[in-house]
Amino acid sequence: MTLIVLALIGWGLYTFFKFNTKRGAETVRAHVFLGRIEAGEHAETANNAARLDVLNAPTSLILEAKARIAEQFDGKQGPMIAKSYGLGMTPQISPWLRTLAGLATPGSLSHNEVVNGIDEKPEWVTGFISYYVASELTYSPHNSMPQTVRSLVTGRLGAQEQQSLLVSLGNYLEHREKRPRSQHDAAIVVSSAQALLKEEVTKTRTRTGIERYVHEVLKEEAGAEPTFEQVRTQADELISMASEGVSNGNKLRDMILKHNMDTLCLATNKKTARQLDEEFSLAFESPTSSSPDFAPFKQ
Repeated sequence: MTLIVLALIGWGLYTFFKFNTKRGAETVRAHVFLGRIEAGEHAETANNAARLDVLNAPTSLILEAKARIAEQFDGKQGPMIAKSYGLGMTPQISPWLRTLAGLATPGSLSHNEVVNGIDEKPEWVTGFISYYVASELTYSPHNSMPQTVRSLVTGRLGAQEQQSLLVSLGNYLEHREKRPRSQHDAAIVVSSAQALLKEEVTKTRTRTGIERYVHEVLKEEAGAEPTFEQVRTQADELISMASEGVSNGNKLRDMILKHNMDTLCLATNKKTARQLDEEFSLAFESPTSSSPDFAPFKQ
């Protein structure tokens, strides 16, 4: 039994580094660095501790790094490395690899932000995500979830999805925030969008989320508060319809998601997605408007 356990551990460590030695080593270094920062040490001291030969590090240290990833970073190496860079960890992978991975610029976060578990994001991020998703759903056939939105849910964007996002993000930042898109904006958006959309999609599959949707729609249509019985009856009908097949379930999901994104877009931008599209279209036709670049990125 002991040999089997050791073999499984060995296989886990092998897959942890397979085809990705540099990123795996950087992940273990990030674990060591964050541990020192959380213990109250400064970045210089933490960096000294993180300068280690990871390939010859104790098995226990690598397992600890994997545990931290699972517990604090939803099983993803990138966010842990990015957070370490944000606190000042000195990278040991090249700048272009960091850019492709969408990792933070060293020193971009404060000591207090990580020690207290505060992950701040710019105020515009939610506004852009709600606009982008609502717009994509609006112009998709039957308001069904298009690949551009589906890829944000998974966090894996192909070349076409990247280009679509970058164009919209460039327009949004130029005309709403009055600044050009910066190097790390897309990575922030993808990470935040994935978290937001996973939560929103989950809501569409719960009775509470469905009843909330029904309540809001009935109130908008009648201009008055619906009764509990009206909400329950309509919700029962939708749930029954969704249970008849995957296709119907997806239709209900997309219908509720579009409604929620429309509502969030209006709340954060004070305009609907259609109104923003018209605003950006008019601005783009202006001779003073600049064209966004199409530099690719990876999560």
